[in-house]
Amino acid sequence: MAWIGLVFGVVIVPTAMWLANRPPTTNCDDRSWLNSSDNVLFASQVVIQPWYGRHNVYGVFVIPSQYRDKEYSGTVIVRGVKERAELSLSPTKGHGIIIPNVPDRFVRHAHIRSRVAFWFFLTGHFGDLRATCNWALMFTDKKPAAVK
Repeated sequence: MAWIGLVFGVVIVPTAMWLANRPPTTNCDDRSWLNSSDNVLFASQVVIQPWYGRHNVYGVFVIPSQYRDKEYSGTVIVRGVKERAELSLSPTKGHGIIIPNVPDRFVRHAHIRSRVAFWFFLTGHFGDLRATCNWALMFTDKKPAAVK
């Protein structure tokens, strides 16, 4: 039984630390994964702590007030994730992060599933998930005014 602890300590822990601390494999200057470069904001901070359970993998976006208008529609895309991230409708509070108040801006966060983060971890792409340039919030233009 002692050999199990030895294997865990010598092989598993260093491998997990190596996977968790790998740098991003993607180039932040390459924006070809985005459908458009218009009205795109990148995350100002990314929190990746899937071992704490649900809602602990998210990007924080500091958004200009002009997009608070209900006629704008926002979609969050994370490079390498097939499903869309879910943008919160409430401000970021209670997550233990500190975002300074910036005039004419508001803060929202977008979550992805913890299992997606574990998949990035197991495949060696955890650094890609931590990179803020891989989290994009894309806004569509205002809806056209109704014709009278």
